[in-house]
Amino acid sequence: MISHLRRRLAEIVGREISAFSRYYDRVIQWRPLPHDDGAVLDAIECPIKERLGGDEPMPCQQGRTEERTVVLLNGNFNHHLDIQGLLAELKPALSRNSRVALVAYNPYLRWVFGLAARLGLRRGELPGTFVTRDVLANLARLAGYEIVRLRPVGYVPQGLPFGLGRLLNRLLPAVPLVRWLSLTNVIV
Repeated sequence: MISHLRRRLAEIVGREISAFSRYYDRVIQWRPLPHDDGAVLDAIECPIKERLGGDEPMPCQQGRTEERTVVLLNGNFNHHLDIQGLLAELKPALSRNSRVALVAYNPYLRWVFGLAARLGLRRGELPGTFVTRDVLANLARLAGYEIVRLRPVGYVPQGLPFGLGRLLNRLLPAVPLVRWLSLTNVIV
């Protein structure tokens, strides 16, 4: 059941990223975490999908004006202590047609992730870094990026009867205050 809920959340996040990635040529998941099973990358719609491990350098996109690339960082900010350094390391490899799609855990629900780990509902290492929207915007600006889209994603599992889960996941982002209670955020 737990793997089913994880898979559902990955589908929700993948659908949000697919809203723009389907118009790109490829998606590269850069430095996937050890416990990442690739479900989010699998759920994303794009003609070409790749995974580059921690030791593999990001291929340079400079000069490739015809190719549009999305770089996926799935949970990396929540497990990395030098976020600005990570962004600065990625920046030289990107072209004007590249976008970085970041999946970050909600900092206001840190206690939920701790509880899930204690109950055995969460795999992998507990996230150690939670950044708010304002801090993330400042770090991005310092590293030379601009945040163009921030979407709260994943409120309830889709598996609720009568499509209720899907309906709630579409409606809750529009409700003031409640919109910031999503499990994850997708930042571009």
